[in-house]
Amino acid sequence: MKKNLTLISLMLGVMMIVSAIGVVSADTIFSDNFNDNNLGGWSWTFEHDVGTSNSGTTYDSYYAWVEDDAILYKQISTSGYENINFAYCRRTKDACGDQFRIGWKTGSASSNWGSYTQLESVQTNSWSCVNFNLPSSADDDAISIAFFLDNGEGDIGRIDNVVVTGDEISGCGKCKVEIIDPDAGDYFCNEEVLIDWNATDCASTLYSVLYGGVIVDCNELGDEDWTSLGTTQPATELPWDVSSLSEGNYCVKVENIGCCVNDIEGPICIDCTEPEVDVCVEGCCPEGTESDEWLPETETTIGITYSDPENNCDQACALECMIDWDDGSPLEDCIDEGNTNCWDGTSTDRSCIHQYADDGVYTVTVTVTDCADNEGTDSNEATVENVLPVCSIEVLSSDIVEGMPLDFKGTAWDVVADLEIMTWLWYFDYNSDTATTYTSSYSPSVGYSSVTYEYDEARKL
Repeated sequence: MKKNLTLISLMLGVMMIVSAIGVVSADTIFSDNFNDNNLGGWSWTFEHDVGTSNSGTTYDSYYAWVEDDAILYKQISTSGYENINFAYCRRTKDACGDQFRIGWKTGSASSNWGSYTQLESVQTNSWSCVNFNLPSSADDDAISIAFFLDNGEGDIGRIDNVVVTGDEISGCGKCKVEIIDPDAGDYFCNEEVLIDWNATDCASTLYSVLYGGVIVDCNELGDEDWTSLGTTQPATELPWDVSSLSEGNYCVKVENIGCCVNDIEGPICIDCTEPEVDVCVEGCCPEGTESDEWLPETETTIGITYSDPENNCDQACALECMIDWDDGSPLEDCIDEGNTNCWDGTSTDRSCIHQYADDGVYTVTVTVTDCADNEGTDSNEATVENVLPVCSIEVLSSDIVEGMPLDFKGTAWDVVADLEIMTWLWYFDYNSDTATTYTSSYSPSVGYSSVTYEYDEARKL
């Protein structure tokens, strides 16, 4: 048995040292003695064939166990470390013909035992502890460890005091890379995006920049899903031309090559689809508006329908909706809940009112902008009719005496825009043959127009 294990160790390039833990590396990367009585952070193949216990003979209080062809496994990052050492204590319940196998691999954890490199196969009913110096492929990367009870019907494999250690790589253990921009939730379209980052305590100034997609969760990307955008040294920024990319979600990654330290940001949305907008002024507006013609100084109502079509980005985007009423008034936000001139119809409809000061033909334009600055716009005309002024005449003189002057007062209403240009024409007619006219101006500050006329004899006006 010892010869077989030695042969396996030599073939794998792994040196096994049997001791009471005896870890030779300096820094603890991961450890679990299971004394919290749970398997938090671990994965397994069959839920009812793994667990923790303190029954029977234990090495150190609680331990983990596997049985009946189950695998207990875990991924551990060794980024920034070298000379990786894997140590643990193990035993089987009985010394029978089954195999309690322990192995490791580089990269992501797997439930497939065939992907692991076996370190040893155990058949012993007493506790002992071992540690393994893993090859250099375990350095500065990620490793996975696994405990597998092969053909274990009726037996149990027990594990305790799992420890992974390593030596901090000079200049890399504290190296940090942090992407500043773009951030998760950013939107872009057919433009050059600047990826910039901060790097601290890194011995190397060489960086690799990559992107991956289309995906929602950046952590779902495997090594094969990333595409290189290039390397920089010592610059900490790199432009990213997204014009050739299809719409959807992407992630960006910046990696310090010397230390294999990276930062990932995303999802970032590439969205070039313009919002759709429809401005209604006739036939589809709220009740009470019968046509596209309104009187000045009355409330004009328009209906707005808008949407941001499917853009392959699984993120919500807050749209901006602005109305240009074409009369010199400020642009109006039709989505702002604080704007009482607009109200909801449905989740993608708005109705808005506006008061025009003067008659004319106005082009009402609504522009909807999405998070990638794509704009959708629609316009329609609102024809505002002229309103005739309303006037009245009042005789101010209390006594009407032949040869004495009479005072008349005229009042009128018109829209404010027309008051300054309003004039009065007074027409006095005593008989069918003779008529006298006067012209006077209207004073907005006074509010009326007046004229004095002198009759030379008593006549009926």
